[in-house]
Formats: sequence, C-alpha cells, structure tokens
Amino acid sequence: MQFTNTLTGKKEEFILGKQLKMYVCGVTPYDDAHVGHGRCYVSFDVLARMLRFFGTDVTYCRNFTDIDDKIMHRAEKEFGDRLRFHEIADRYIANFHHDIGKLNCLSPDMNHA
Repeated sequence: MQFTNTLTGKKEEFILGKQLKMYVCGVTPYDDAHVGHGRCYVSFDVLARMLRFFGTDVTYCRNFTDIDDKIMHRAEKEFGDRLRFHEIADRYIANFHHDIGKLNCLSPDMNHA
C-alpha cells in the first residue's frame, strides 16, 4: 500500500502496524454538507478503521475553515452583520457533526478550526 508523504511530496510504501498521522481538510461551514462531503469523510473513516484493525496507530485530525468570505457573506445575508460569522460557522459545524454521525463515521481524534 502506498501513500503520498505530504512532507516529501512522494509516494511511499506504507507498512501496516506503523504509525500514521492523517490530516484531512474539513468543510467550510457556511451551508449544510452535501453528498460529496459524505463520500470524502466516509472514505477517510473507512481508511482509518481498516488501518487500526491491522494494528496501525492512527491519529486522525480534521479541520474546519471557520472564518472565510463565504461565511461572512452568509452572516451579512442572514443577520446584516458580517462580524456574526461565528454564529454561522457554529451552526453549520453542529449540523455537519450531526450529518456525519448519521453516516456512522467515528469522530476524528482531533478537530481543529
């Protein structure tokens, strides 16, 4: 099995049973998740579960881009105030966690905004 090492930019053979740090870019929470998001996170969930099953120590981290022009535009549209972007981000992050839970995905070891 090969993975691209993001430090070197090269594909490297991966030996099961080693340690893997998996950082997955998350959604920009300005609207509800769609099926493409589901496919992405189910794929990484299955990969993490499979590697753990075969004895690999997986640290899975996922982020949220919680300040972005799209979020600020949504805050302006809904509240008339771009500075209320955190309310938009918080709402759609909560919705994302709910939706991804319905797909039976495990929570990552770390979430970062």
